[in-house]
Amino acid sequence: MRPGAAVSVTVTPDEALARILRNVDALDVVDRPIRDALDHVLAEDVTAPIHLPSYDNSAMDGYAVRSADLTGPRELIVVGDVRAGYVAHEEVRPGTAIRIMTGAAIPRGADAVIQYEKTRACGADDDQSGPLSIMPPTSIRIESRIEPGTNIRRAGEDIRSGSLLMTRGQQVGPSEVAVLAAIGRSHVRVVPRPVIAVLSTGDELVEPGLSLGPGQIFNSNGFALGALVARAGGELLTGVAVPDSLPELRARMAELLEVADLVVTSGGASGGAYDIVGQLASREGMVESLAVRMKPGKPLAIGWLNRPPRSPTSGQGVPFIGLPGNPVAAMVAFELFARPTILRLRGIADLDAPTVTAIAEEDFSHHGDRVSYVRVSLQWTGEIFAATSVGLHRSGALSSLLSADGLAEIPGDGVGGTRGELIRVRLVDWSGGLRSHLRHAHQGSPPMREMLI
Repeated sequence: MRPGAAVSVTVTPDEALARILRNVDALDVVDRPIRDALDHVLAEDVTAPIHLPSYDNSAMDGYAVRSADLTGPRELIVVGDVRAGYVAHEEVRPGTAIRIMTGAAIPRGADAVIQYEKTRACGADDDQSGPLSIMPPTSIRIESRIEPGTNIRRAGEDIRSGSLLMTRGQQVGPSEVAVLAAIGRSHVRVVPRPVIAVLSTGDELVEPGLSLGPGQIFNSNGFALGALVARAGGELLTGVAVPDSLPELRARMAELLEVADLVVTSGGASGGAYDIVGQLASREGMVESLAVRMKPGKPLAIGWLNRPPRSPTSGQGVPFIGLPGNPVAAMVAFELFARPTILRLRGIADLDAPTVTAIAEEDFSHHGDRVSYVRVSLQWTGEIFAATSVGLHRSGALSSLLSADGLAEIPGDGVGGTRGELIRVRLVDWSGGLRSHLRHAHQGSPPMREMLI
């Protein structure tokens, strides 16, 4: 055995994920201002404390009238004027009207609103199609009949007080924020977004913007994984590279463990002589090395790291996932293992990635007992998706990521994946142009709702 090498346990991808998730729970609930609740998961049911609208109000600019006055052409005396945010002090009595703006409360005595364009100021030759004047006319003439309730939005017609609006586990989007504000909620109980520490290790790594030396490469993994963290709903703590130095890695890790809810590393965990992440993780917590039956992404380290003794939460462990160092392998392994872990921490119940069934446009290779995750592009044929491999199928070939719509899952038993057969494709949201590409290429196709991740 090489110095520093670790004994790996061989598992399937599903078994590896189960090992990671078995002790991972949603983060503790917090009270958030609704301005900051976007993309969080609700930790409570939300019921309406009031009606919406909370009072009868006008659906348009016009005049509040009594429908009984308008059985035929009629002149009405304008006795008042009310706009949104105010209440008319006058009452609509027989033969009178009150000018009213959209959203204003319906005055006493009125049972309908006639829109401004269907009225005419008495003595005027033209209709009132121009802008409303600041001062209402003294009287108006109306030629048309009107039914009770016309242009009135009734209290509670949208939302009734006491009705269930949102349920625990629901994600907060802009619509949820709008409704929460409309019913008067300033705060809401949610599961916080987890803080994810991302570290890339290797003496060969250089931050983008600096000059490359001999044998060096840019730190693409730190930035790629940071972007994937954001897509999964986590808050990125860092994405910098750390050299292959045990003291430096230990110091950086201790700093991150103060606040991180999950630590994700790339490189340095495969058990090689210079792979220090696995060595440090084994010293600082309970970590095991896995050999996952998948391609790419076979080496994986998982477990728990101890928080520093000075940390306020020192008694709590932090889940750890050590991904492979090759760029594509790291992104594939992130999708399979880190993404579901982040969703679990966020309190999301459904951890499964969206999938579609596609027909293989070529023969896909098998790799013994390992499941192959092949980058593919998808095209809608009018009846089914067609899957074609993209780019070089090497774990370091980054260019293939730009045109990959998904990962075709090719079983490791030698069955399936032949040209013309149906295959399962796990959709990924890696490219910024992915969504528009799929929308335009497959507009109107039945699985569209599955594809919009």
